[in-house]
Amino acid sequence: MLMWLTVTSTILMMSILPIDSFQSPCSGVKNGVLTLKGEEVGQLEAYCDCSLERLELKKALFIDFPACFENREVSSLSVENIDLAGFPRGILKLRDLQELSFKNTGLSFLPKGIARLRSLRTLDLRGTDINALPEGLDHLEKIDLRLTEINKSDQEAIRAQYPQTKIFFSSPCNCN
Repeated sequence: MLMWLTVTSTILMMSILPIDSFQSPCSGVKNGVLTLKGEEVGQLEAYCDCSLERLELKKALFIDFPACFENREVSSLSVENIDLAGFPRGILKLRDLQELSFKNTGLSFLPKGIARLRSLRTLDLRGTDINALPEGLDHLEKIDLRLTEINKSDQEAIRAQYPQTKIFFSSPCNCN
């Protein structure tokens, strides 16, 4: 009787739980790309053992990267539509980053340490509150500052700071 009860409860549990709960989190990684949205972003640590090339985090509360992501070979990171109070810790340890996006995050500054990301080629800051860039980003090929409130004189200063870099602005704002 006890064995029948155990088998029956196991079968019932298996039919109630979705099949995904039995799969590895890495099964959510498709062709090296992991996209997490909303509450899923809080489960980022579950993907520590997955092979990732591109990571996309969208529409969520997000503070920092788990320590297990330090020195990972992630080449593209997109943190979008997330209200950031500050620059997320752990990103500066992603040494292989080539593309970094903070689109529509409300980010207001970049730390000086971002210049140590020597593999970085493109930086997307559209829709942020950034109005100045730190020194040392000469190695970047492209910086996108569209949809930011940067006045004409600050735009000119940024272009002078990085004359070899393609920098994109919206029309200068009429802000002070």
